[in-house]
Amino acid sequence: VVLTPLLLIRGYATSYLFMGFSRRVGGAINEAGSLVSESVKDIRTLHSLNIQDQISTLYESKVRVTDQEQEKLAAKSGIYHALGQFSYNMMYSACFFVGVYLIQGDHITFRDMMICIFCIAFGGQQAGELIGFSPDISEAKTAAGAFFKLADSVSPINPYSEEGIQLDSSKVKGH
Repeated sequence: VVLTPLLLIRGYATSYLFMGFSRRVGGAINEAGSLVSESVKDIRTLHSLNIQDQISTLYESKVRVTDQEQEKLAAKSGIYHALGQFSYNMMYSACFFVGVYLIQGDHITFRDMMICIFCIAFGGQQAGELIGFSPDISEAKTAAGAFFKLADSVSPINPYSEEGIQLDSSKVKGH
C-alpha cells in the first residue's frame, strides 16, 4: 500500500508522455499535411510561379520540428520508462519480501498474498493511467453533452408540415 503512489505516478507519467507528444507534434504534422494538400491542389499555380523549391523548404521546416520533438521525446521516454519499470519491479520485490515475512508468521496464506500483490499492482497502475487520461475524459463528456443537446433539439423547420411555399412538380425537369 505504501508503494501505490509510485504506481500512480508511473501510470500518470506514461500516459502523459504519450498524450503530450501527440498534442505537441500534432499541430506541426497538421500544418505540414495542409501544406502538401494545398500544393497538390494548386500544382499548376506553383509550377507557373516557379515556387516549388520554396514550398519544399517550408514543408521540410515543418517536418524538421517534429523530428526535433521526437528526439527530445525519445530521451524523456527512455528515462521515464526506465524509472517506471524500476519502480514497478521494486514494488513487486517489496511486496514479495513483506509477503514472505507475513506467510512465515502465519498472518496470511500464499493465496491471500498473491491476491493482495496483484490488486495493488494492477489497481495502482490503472489508476495512474486513468489520472493521465482525465483531460481526455472531460473533453469526451463535453462532446457527448453537445451531441445529445443537438440530437434533442427541435428543428425550427418541420419537414412534415404542408404550410409554406410548395414546389410545383410540373416545372421541375429531369429524371
